[in-house]
Amino acid sequence: MPELTQQQIDDIEKREGGRGLRVLLEDALAAEKKALQEVASLKGQQVIQDRGLSLVEPSDLAGVPVDEIEERAAQIQEEKLEAQRDLARTMFAKRGLEGADLDAAVQDFLEPAVSDVSGEHPDTGTIDTLRQAGNLPGSHGDPRQVTLDPNASPVDFFRAAEAQANRQTGN
Repeated sequence: MPELTQQQIDDIEKREGGRGLRVLLEDALAAEKKALQEVASLKGQQVIQDRGLSLVEPSDLAGVPVDEIEERAAQIQEEKLEAQRDLARTMFAKRGLEGADLDAAVQDFLEPAVSDVSGEHPDTGTIDTLRQAGNLPGSHGDPRQVTLDPNASPVDFFRAAEAQANRQTGN
């Protein structure tokens, strides 16, 4: 809403009386409320991303005042983590685990082991074994065979193998 000059406000008051000013005030308040909601939403998204709060959704922070978003987001994360912990504990206890085994299963479930960050695709060993057995393109040193990136996904390997088979059969 554009800002009005004092003259424009006086003109509205003369023409429409207090009702016109009330409409202006309500419009200004609605615009301000919308702007604050947008700021809060953006801040919520940033807090979630920056702090790695994987269990918190932006909608969880709707209506939270901007200056309380960080604290509330951390609180929601902890509440959801506790709920997951309770659910996992109940689930594993029903399967007969107890004591240290139960605690270890819950921890493993909630905090999976850190994945290998060596840069190799997790299926590289399997794919290399299949290549050596002659079941994937790139084996036997044939230059017409497709040589694939070991970091490619398994889907890429199957697509390449299919394309190679189509070339060999003339399809």
